[in-house]
Amino acid sequence: MQDIINFCKQYKTPSPIQSQCWPIALTGRDVVGIAATGSGKTLAFTLPGVTHIKAKNQDASLKRNGPLMLVLAPTRELACQIDAVCSDVGRATNLKTICIYGGVGKDQQKQALRQGAQIVVATPGRLLDLINEVLPIRITRKAFNFLFFGGGLGCMLARQHFLPGP
Repeated sequence: MQDIINFCKQYKTPSPIQSQCWPIALTGRDVVGIAATGSGKTLAFTLPGVTHIKAKNQDASLKRNGPLMLVLAPTRELACQIDAVCSDVGRATNLKTICIYGGVGKDQQKQALRQGAQIVVATPGRLLDLINEVLPIRITRKAFNFLFFGGGLGCMLARQHFLPGP
């Protein structure tokens, strides 16, 4: 956990969304966080997820168990932005992150999935494309310890009755 503490030292104080989300997410409860762009939402969900992964000491079994944290984003641009933050945290905590999105070739993404990662950031369309081709696990809510929906994707899915509402 010291690596997480060291990573956080670069920030003076938590943002309001982080202050609200961290206590709830760290207990394993569901959180819906809505805040402006640039407010720290990504760290609000990433740090509790990484804390949980590190507490479970899962990094030795990343290939056998597959990813432990899945972040879904509605667009390639948002997936890349989220991946940049997750990758920073991952480097500091020795966790591997993969970003999966459409509009580029699949080969490099397939190879990255085969090599394994604890954190996967993905757009839904490309993730569905690769599930049957590569992933060694089924994508279900029970397959991941942490599941996050970025960019309003969770609200859209809840409205369509794919997920329980908040």
